[in-house]
Amino acid sequence: AILREDVLITDGLPATAVVSLLRYGEMRRAVLHYTDGRQKEYDFEKLADITAEGNRAKQGLRDKLEYVEIFLPNELLKGIQIIDTPGLNANKEGHTRRTTHFQDKADIVLWLFNAAKSPTRTELDAIRALGNRLKPYAVVNRIDSIDEEEESIEEVLTRIEKRMKGSIQAIVGVSSRWAGKAIAADDKKLLREAGWPRFENFMQSRIMKKKSALKRQSLLEKLHEFHQAFRKDLAQREEACRQQAGWFSNATEARKKVEAEIAAIEQQYARVMSYSNQVEALSQTQREFCSSKIDNPLEARE
Repeated sequence: AILREDVLITDGLPATAVVSLLRYGEMRRAVLHYTDGRQKEYDFEKLADITAEGNRAKQGLRDKLEYVEIFLPNELLKGIQIIDTPGLNANKEGHTRRTTHFQDKADIVLWLFNAAKSPTRTELDAIRALGNRLKPYAVVNRIDSIDEEEESIEEVLTRIEKRMKGSIQAIVGVSSRWAGKAIAADDKKLLREAGWPRFENFMQSRIMKKKSALKRQSLLEKLHEFHQAFRKDLAQREEACRQQAGWFSNATEARKKVEAEIAAIEQQYARVMSYSNQVEALSQTQREFCSSKIDNPLEARE
């Protein structure tokens, strides 16, 4: 529903079978990325066979995939890329590994909850493990399943937020099922009942308008995390080299070992500089943007 078109299957139970990367493209197409590095075009019309649970005949293929890259001529995807990952409640080791891998690459995390169910201990632990950098925004789906005679939508959202104990940045409720029907039928009343205007405002105010700043902040935090890991690794390598120097009787062998360690450290340093350059490029873009608004005050007010 967020793209205002049906691309991937949704369900009350974990339905996503493989990680799906949605990005902008002039043509609708899909590319399979295998765990061994291979890539292969796939019939876009048959995406559901592999991206959703249910088709057992395709399980062998799904087990070989790292992720599916989906290109769509959708305006929203010009500004962001969306990664749809399997739920951690699916109890599948491969799902958990791939989901965790892509979470670490994300700048923003939207965590989808089911309004009919309380967050599980698995979800709570996984969310807390994300840390401050990836502290998620909570999207509570299926608000259409709430019996408001027993508990209002706001009460459900408040209950879930309290259970999260400060582990989320903000929370919003929506019914993607109603929203999909409303968009297809151009039914504005049903769209409001689905909570869609509130959800779109949530996305615009908290994410889309701030995506450059969020990207910059994410890169800075990634750089800080990497720097800390780099210093720790460097200290461990230096200590290992000192210990190993006394073990080698052959000076040539010792020198080669130390040179290999230095090469590895230099590779890590190159990664640090790459992150730093990205941050500087974003900062420069932001400065130029601010400067243009100052030079054109009438345009800024518009």
